[in-house]
Formats: sequence, C-alpha cells, structure tokens
Amino acid sequence: ISWCPNLASAGTRAILISCLKLKRLDLVGIKNLNDAAFNDLLGGANSALNSLERLNLEMCDHVSDKTLKVIKL
Repeated sequence: ISWCPNLASAGTRAILISCLKLKRLDLVGIKNLNDAAFNDLLGGANSALNSLERLNLEMCDHVSDKTLKVIKL
C-alpha cells in the first residue's frame, strides 16, 4: 500500500481491524498517516498489530516516536 496518496489514518485503522491475520504491512510514504491509526489498537485483541511480523513506516513523518516505541515490531 506504500505511496498511496489517498490512504490516511482511518483507512489504515480499518485495515488493522479487518485483517486480523495480516503478517506484513508496508506503509512507506503515507503522508496522511498519524498516531490515530494505532490509538486504542495497541495491545488489543481485535487488531492485526498482534499478528504483524513486519510493519514498515518509513517516511511516515506524522507517526510519533512514542507510538513507534509502543508498536515495536
């Protein structure tokens, strides 16, 4: 999904909620992505964040270091 100009936090959040067995997600260069995509999903059972083995957030400048530390994949 990298470099998709129409994807934002709400769409990313929908992916994380809907695709519970997702193993890899590349979101490189998603300029509209921010912490809201991950809020309340961290540590929850109903999120792909539990199954992800790789999450690439390169050049996602609006995802904070704090969120990255909590995700720590």
